[in-house]
Amino acid sequence: MRRTLVGSPLALLLTASLLVPATGSAIAGAPSAFRIKVMSFNIQYGASYSTIRAVVKAIRAADADVVGLQEAFGKTRKVARLLGWYASPRMHLVSRFPIVHPNGSRVPGTPGGRIPEGAWAYVVLADGAVAAIAQTHTPWWPSGMYAMLQGGSEAEVLADERGKLAWLQPHLDAVAGPIAGGLPTIFVGDLNTPSFLDWTPEAVDALGWQPPSLDPPGERFPVAWPVTVAMEDAGFSDTYRTIHPDPVADPGFTYCADLYPACGRWDTWDRIDYVYTAGPIVPVHSRVVGEGGPYTDIVSLPWPTDHRAVVSTVDVTPVEPPSFAAPTDERVAAGRAVDVVFHDPASGGRTIGIWAPGDDPASDPAAVSAALDAGVNDGTVRIDTDGLAPGPSTVAIVDSGSVVASADLAIVERGVPATITTSARRYAQGEPVQVSWTGGPGNRYDWLALNRDCFDPSACALRQWRYIDGRPFGTARFTKGSEGVWPLRPGRYAVSLCVDDDYVCVATSAVFRVVAS
Repeated sequence: MRRTLVGSPLALLLTASLLVPATGSAIAGAPSAFRIKVMSFNIQYGASYSTIRAVVKAIRAADADVVGLQEAFGKTRKVARLLGWYASPRMHLVSRFPIVHPNGSRVPGTPGGRIPEGAWAYVVLADGAVAAIAQTHTPWWPSGMYAMLQGGSEAEVLADERGKLAWLQPHLDAVAGPIAGGLPTIFVGDLNTPSFLDWTPEAVDALGWQPPSLDPPGERFPVAWPVTVAMEDAGFSDTYRTIHPDPVADPGFTYCADLYPACGRWDTWDRIDYVYTAGPIVPVHSRVVGEGGPYTDIVSLPWPTDHRAVVSTVDVTPVEPPSFAAPTDERVAAGRAVDVVFHDPASGGRTIGIWAPGDDPASDPAAVSAALDAGVNDGTVRIDTDGLAPGPSTVAIVDSGSVVASADLAIVERGVPATITTSARRYAQGEPVQVSWTGGPGNRYDWLALNRDCFDPSACALRQWRYIDGRPFGTARFTKGSEGVWPLRPGRYAVSLCVDDDYVCVATSAVFRVVAS
């Protein structure tokens, strides 16, 4: 194993903190608050009906600092590259500030892979000053809104919102830690559901169904929309409604964008895109970004999507986080340098580095490492990955054999395409199908498609599918409880690794057979 000490001034960029406050306290020497603008932006199928440049133009018009993208469809890195920003494809985030993902920031979704994991990341505002951020895009169907449009009762409306609640829960479980620790926490997303704050009896009576041309058979009535109730119960505040408390005077509709030709006769106008905050964060402004008209505060044309965006200005009071060390890019090509941001108010004797696939930082030597001097509490280490083995590696700080903090890092071979294989070429009917993949793109909604006879997922019905939680390397099983048909009928099958909720696939396995038991 090649081992290199990265400790030269050119390779190791460190900043020392003057004081070491206790965890959860304000950071000495830091500004009393960081003012940032946070945006939630559904770009509709990766701007398939427009251009990524129109998306970037809208972000610039909003003067945003951190943006949660929904329906990114593998375009997160491209958006960030055009902006000159950092990217987190696994979180669908782009930011002026570094984004890092410490271990402990992931919570599993459903075992069958239908609901992906919940997760959060740190946006690093300055040395030792972070805000936790999470985001999601809940499924639009089943929809309580559509049940109401068709004349459904309150019980039927609430029943059709259960799927969204189930999707949201891993994310709320994930951010419970940062919130409990007193950290400033942000949650953005297209929740595909209205806010209970907007559906008060007064607002329902004053606004009726919108647009005014809408004439559905169902009656519009007040609803405590459960997804937004759950957000408030988890400790979050809705920044838009905090700044604009009157839903009649400021409805803040984000869907459906008025100029967008695909908005149909069943598309109601409502506010379904959100920026939430918890902890020491104070909302200052909140505006809707869109195509112009009475429900738009900031105009950008051509408008690229069927959603308007919301951008909220907030003052973030920095609070010292627990120790962490994590790369600013979770997936790097071998030979490329990786920046590792760290915070650890500890003494000397510490090592920071990268551990090879399968190695344990608690017991194995690092593949490449550097010593951290006493008194250096925060900073960025730039580590060269030249010669490191590809695979799922670990970044860590180790102090006298104890792992202080760690995070995942996927090292991929430059120019080598992704692969996917099955554990066998023949399975008995009802036998689980084990799948392994390497070199995946690392997007949030990368997924596996299992097909019979027809091996193009975009052209034939899926037999099974599952999300893989943005992992470039991994294994999964198709079995009873997975999403789709089980047991598989006898026949010829293949599994494809597909990109970020899209039907573009980067690898397909060899054909295997399922035979009658």
